[in-house]
Amino acid sequence: MDLLRTLEQRKSVRAFLDREVEEEKIRKILTASSQAPSGTNMQPWQVAVLSGNTKQRLQDKIENAFRTGDSGGADYRYYPYQWKIPYKGRRVNCGRQMYNALNIERK
Repeated sequence: MDLLRTLEQRKSVRAFLDREVEEEKIRKILTASSQAPSGTNMQPWQVAVLSGNTKQRLQDKIENAFRTGDSGGADYRYYPYQWKIPYKGRRVNCGRQMYNALNIERK
């Protein structure tokens, strides 16, 4: 499948089946998603995969928060006030590569 066709067929699903997702499928999704770009190459995410009772407890907490009007907040600021390791280095390296690709010299 080519990129254009993939983009054209993209859709959002907001209804889910009441069954477990096979571990092999989860691993494939995580492997593929690890290649996704992020703004300024920060890669700020951390991933947790839950199942069984742990998943159910989290699901219950989320539903309770929703039903009581708790909208929560963002897990992180997209751009931090102060850049820390390893994010600062990733951001600098990404910028250097972009400038080099465009033949822009630093002064």
